[in-house]
Amino acid sequence: MIKDAIYSAADAFLSRRLSVGTQMGTKAIAGALQAKLRQRAFFSAKVGEARIVAALRELSDAYSSGRIGRAEARSRLKEFLEQEPGAAELPRLAKTARLNLILDQNARMAAAVGRWQVAMDKDVMERFPYWRYIAGPKPRDSHKVLDGLILRKDDPFWASHFPPWEFNCDCDLEEVDEEEAAAAAGEAAPRGPAMSEPKSGFEFNPADAFDEKLEVDPDLPDDLRRKIEEAMRGAA
Repeated sequence: MIKDAIYSAADAFLSRRLSVGTQMGTKAIAGALQAKLRQRAFFSAKVGEARIVAALRELSDAYSSGRIGRAEARSRLKEFLEQEPGAAELPRLAKTARLNLILDQNARMAAAVGRWQVAMDKDVMERFPYWRYIAGPKPRDSHKVLDGLILRKDDPFWASHFPPWEFNCDCDLEEVDEEEAAAAAGEAAPRGPAMSEPKSGFEFNPADAFDEKLEVDPDLPDDLRRKIEEAMRGAA
């Protein structure tokens, strides 16, 4: 039943995202879009053609929901690009490393939204009010230092460090009850300067996944603002 609730929330998150084509790079997008809008938008750096973004999103959503695997997603994308006018300028899009990053990052975000929705349920919160940070198999130093950290679920720290909080982050969280948190007091990683903030421009807070109050900055480049506004009207 819990798994069903997680999958349901993850699917809802995927279905509500906005497909946005842009020729901007990742860091430029990070500087232009507010975090809430950026995590609600599906885009791939320097892919501006709407049909290509839509096809990529369809494959990503199918992968995130478990309907297809990486190999099939890559095969379908290559087949699509071979037949799509203008796609010749995007030879790297179907490359294994880039496509895997797109697929895995979006799948991890969807799963995180589902887990957050279930974990913040009142009954679950009463039983497990804490999260323990678990560093991934090959973590960055800034992620490794968090391993073992136990904080309450409502601690503002998780607004910027809920996995995945950087590109390729494969860290995890484990729910912890009051007794275990008390027993581990003093053993967890300390909070301090060693805990860095995300630097790549990627920001993710699952608490904002269903926030309806999205505002488009009027100072955005005209083309990007127009595409976002069109996507928002289409999703309404």
